[in-house]
Amino acid sequence: MISATNSMPLTIQEVSAITHAKSKSSSTSHNPIPVQSNMLGCINYDSSTRSVMISCSSASLTDINNKLHDNSVLAKQTTGSPSWLLNANIIINKGSKFYINSTDTKWLKIISDSSPIHKSVKGASSGKSDVNSIHVFGSLNINSVKITSWNPSTNSYVTITTSNASIPRPYLRIEPGATGTTNIMNSEIAYLGYDTSLSGLGAGGLNYYAGDGSMLRGNNIHNLWYGPYTSGVSNMIIEKNQSHHNLNYGFDPHTGSNNMIIRNNVVHDNGQEGIICSVNCFNILFENNRTYHNEKSGIMFSKNTYNSIARNNIITNEISGIHISLSHNNQIYNNTISNSVNGIDATPGAFDNNVHDNVIMNSKTAILTDSSSSGNTFSSNRVK
Repeated sequence: MISATNSMPLTIQEVSAITHAKSKSSSTSHNPIPVQSNMLGCINYDSSTRSVMISCSSASLTDINNKLHDNSVLAKQTTGSPSWLLNANIIINKGSKFYINSTDTKWLKIISDSSPIHKSVKGASSGKSDVNSIHVFGSLNINSVKITSWNPSTNSYVTITTSNASIPRPYLRIEPGATGTTNIMNSEIAYLGYDTSLSGLGAGGLNYYAGDGSMLRGNNIHNLWYGPYTSGVSNMIIEKNQSHHNLNYGFDPHTGSNNMIIRNNVVHDNGQEGIICSVNCFNILFENNRTYHNEKSGIMFSKNTYNSIARNNIITNEISGIHISLSHNNQIYNNTISNSVNGIDATPGAFDNNVHDNVIMNSKTAILTDSSSSGNTFSSNRVK
């Protein structure tokens, strides 16, 4: 457990224990090799909602193609790098596992066409329109591929800005109650997600509402509506990724996310915070990340984030290097913050946090606090 109680730093043994606990669930995700399914009855297509339903113990894009033989749903493109053009939803049912990896593709292009949401998608109403997307109720492994939106008319990605963010773009969503992990390794996830009114679920680009024990490692994540978002997810490792030029956050663990390690990521040029955990997050470790040129903070503890640690991060050119807001009992130490407006901002309502042994350089205000914040300890910080 990551703990900041009694100002005790996370030990190497504690980090190792969390990583070891993850190893069994994720050990097969580094280079997953799908077994080509001989039970094609576990793949079905609902033409009324343009949804490919996966109920297989192991299935891939090739399996879908072998079952459907319908280029209007899934078409293989052989010119250049092998790729697939998807014009449907993929719904991975509970207890099922799907693979998208370099055994049969380099690039999955999802056409940004409107399509009804299948009745099995939580929160959908009858006849409601959405956009071709991937919904995970089981398990998904993505490795060494590129996944993007696609517009066949322009033969390119679908791009949006904050002024036209409601233009529908495909997304990946791990649905509430998903029975397995969704591990994404060594891949490029880009030009997905849009601003939607789907209450409580969202279509940000890559959203986890389940999938305890999942891993994001070694990916290039960019130009999403939201960077990777989690809600109520535990024991997830997010490491060695680059997350940049997303219209909102770089990484956004959210409501109730806990026991999570976020380390060795490079996070830059995002439209809000680089890395934030907000609303009742706990036991989060932010370690050895590098952030720069995000619109707001490099790292933020927000709205009752507690018992969490930010250490050994390198942060530059932010409004606030590290921001602690309405959060308590956290440790912030051994970080290097430079060329930011505020080095460490402990406002408003930050209390009982321990801020020590940080280096703050060339910042307008090294440490900022206010009367709404109390009980914080600031010690051995060096201002240059």
